[in-house]
Amino acid sequence: MTMRRVIRFPEVVEAHRMRIYETFTLHFERAAKEAARLDGNPSLASVYVSRSTWDRWMVGDIKGLPRQATCRVLEHLFQQSAEHLFGPLAPEAGPQVHVGAAAPTGIHLAASPHLAAMNSFRLADRQLGGGHVYRSVVHYLNTVIAPSLFSAADSREDGESAFGAAVVLTEMAAWMAHDAGRDDMASGHFDRALRLAQSLTDVTAGANVLAGMSHLALQTDQIDAAAELARSGLARLATGSPVPTLAARLYAMEARALAQLNAEREAQRKLDSAREALGACLGNEQGARWP
Repeated sequence: MTMRRVIRFPEVVEAHRMRIYETFTLHFERAAKEAARLDGNPSLASVYVSRSTWDRWMVGDIKGLPRQATCRVLEHLFQQSAEHLFGPLAPEAGPQVHVGAAAPTGIHLAASPHLAAMNSFRLADRQLGGGHVYRSVVHYLNTVIAPSLFSAADSREDGESAFGAAVVLTEMAAWMAHDAGRDDMASGHFDRALRLAQSLTDVTAGANVLAGMSHLALQTDQIDAAAELARSGLARLATGSPVPTLAARLYAMEARALAQLNAEREAQRKLDSAREALGACLGNEQGARWP
């Protein structure tokens, strides 16, 4: 039986903007093919990380190292040794947390005084499920985050950190409410997260919240609203620095809505746009080729 440890792997994943399993998988598969070619070992190209394995790694539920072939691909992907990736995280080190519970953005909160709390809530969410942590997150928002928004109002740097943490945790509360079957409460949290994001200079924070709102609208059969929310997110994202993974998510949200509206041709175009965005994320100027 393995024990959960605080390891470096989640921090490295955050730093490389791969904290979504599907995004990590795209990068990992490409790295596996490259490692197979470099080593002259075709078997490496078929190395795969399952979602259950990924989930265990993200909460430190691993005793030793993955098997040798997996370690080789991970080392090629992150340019770090497997011993380092799965080694203990130094107490003074802290991951850079990006605004957004489901997709990374450009706002870094490494120096935020709320970082430890955010990481604890994330870990508890993975281990116990959002329904068990929701009240704790809301309590923290009301008693700690809310006062900090006023105290940081006179400082742009402190304001960015405080409002960034507020967006992260409010969106986190929205997803937890959704997991608990309270979509009405989730909608309210998303609305507040979007309003808070207006106070940030990085527009990707709001775009990420809109992606979550689009997802929730799809889950609650508000199909037209889901498509419009995704479009709003893409429009907002276009005014800032490129974030290909977030753009791909928004295109995919719009495509899902259009497919349910029987706009198949337009849905296919949006899926193609999502592929192109992920291709840019992988560094392929001509776009990624999906099987």
